[in-house]
Amino acid sequence: MLSNNHVLNRNNTSGYTETIQPGGADGGRSGRDRIGRLYRYVRLRKNTGNRMDAAISIPTSNRLLSPRYATVGRVPGVIRSYGIGRRLKKVGRSSGLAWGTVESIHTDIDVSYGNYGGLGTIRFQNQTVIRSTVPISLPGDSGSVWLTAGNYAAAVNFAGSANGRLSISYPVVWALQAFGVGIPRAAGRVGRSVAKAKRVRRTSARTRPLSPAELNRVQTKKAASKRQPGKKKTK
Repeated sequence: MLSNNHVLNRNNTSGYTETIQPGGADGGRSGRDRIGRLYRYVRLRKNTGNRMDAAISIPTSNRLLSPRYATVGRVPGVIRSYGIGRRLKKVGRSSGLAWGTVESIHTDIDVSYGNYGGLGTIRFQNQTVIRSTVPISLPGDSGSVWLTAGNYAAAVNFAGSANGRLSISYPVVWALQAFGVGIPRAAGRVGRSVAKAKRVRRTSARTRPLSPAELNRVQTKKAASKRQPGKKKTK
């Protein structure tokens, strides 16, 4: 299950973290609503440029999984590249089904994480900014995936503007590269179907997969598979 580090990870560390559904903000409770656990994540760093806010979780049972994306249906694969002007759609927990237009790519931007992991405000490199006239990135929408009209995955939302009309995202292919995973298929197989790139506007600026050198600089960490027993307090 793909989402953001700050969604699936308790504190940007390798400690055991449950994945629950519904989430805590919607009344979900530890243990009772557990559907998986954090498996791997991209560590967010304070003093250098970050590429993505990403993590994956292992389900407690594959029977919990479905190849269908909420509201819009099956996701057949991914696109490896998109450009400025591309129209995309997304289903978010808070914003619901909404459309946006890629306004910029290769954009460096500072994102505030507050007290999460002691990060404060950190910088992200080469991000995608998607704009709409309605809210498309609200609290609770983190980890939702931008899709093409044909349901091919394009980018992962992880932050937004104060009014929610701007989504800060990164190409989903980066996360697939970092974790070595692909898109699930109906029979439990994993595929890497890639749609042909479609030009919406004549421009040379397009996203691209990470180069081997860039991928090597992405720090992926493995999380603990079991909860560690707490230490006894001593006086």
